[in-house]
Amino acid sequence: MIIRSHFTQLTVYHEQYDSPLLQSILTNPDAYLVDRSYKKLYKHDRTTTVVLVTGGNQKFVIKRYNTKNLWHIIRRSVRSSRAAICWRLASRFIDIGISTAPPVAMIEKRFGPLRGRSYYIAEHVNGALCIDYLSDNAGADHIIGGIKRIFSIMLAHRVSHGDMKAANLLVTNKQVVLLDLDAAKEHKTGSRAARAYRRDRSRFLRNWNAQSSLHLRLDKEIPNLAD
Repeated sequence: MIIRSHFTQLTVYHEQYDSPLLQSILTNPDAYLVDRSYKKLYKHDRTTTVVLVTGGNQKFVIKRYNTKNLWHIIRRSVRSSRAAICWRLASRFIDIGISTAPPVAMIEKRFGPLRGRSYYIAEHVNGALCIDYLSDNAGADHIIGGIKRIFSIMLAHRVSHGDMKAANLLVTNKQVVLLDLDAAKEHKTGSRAARAYRRDRSRFLRNWNAQSSLHLRLDKEIPNLAD
């Protein structure tokens, strides 16, 4: 892992991804967020801007965490940046056995110790949306098993995702990959972890009609906790 710390910017990246493309992104990530010749826009709102950047044999997803107003800038300046949180938790999820988009780099704009806008860069993952895959392959036991495994690991390791909509799970190479860790957390107590787990489980099941056979099967397979 390479760390570059300057008065105006903190940059961290994994050296196996080092390339002219990555160095260019690290130098000026905003250029890739506006240059249509390089990118595919996934999302742009007050909270985040997300693009796909392709160069050579590399594909990176860049997520910029947007600042809403002066008060938001002041509050975020003394807390861990959202990019830093995603960077740490992506590595944590991989370490405990949950597949996610491999972290490539993170950037924090800074003024001395104060943090400004931040950027998170991950390797692009090709795959089918989980909700589409299960709708077309209702008997996909291996995928349902993979979903059950993700929930079981989160429960055992006191981590939560925070936004378990089906659009945040991809099926790739017959495996389930969990994306978008913006709301993910590690919990210090079992009670907090249990509350977060119930919310994750409930949010995931809401992707399907409560009377559908797929919902009923997932409700049976995914570990449940008594209130």
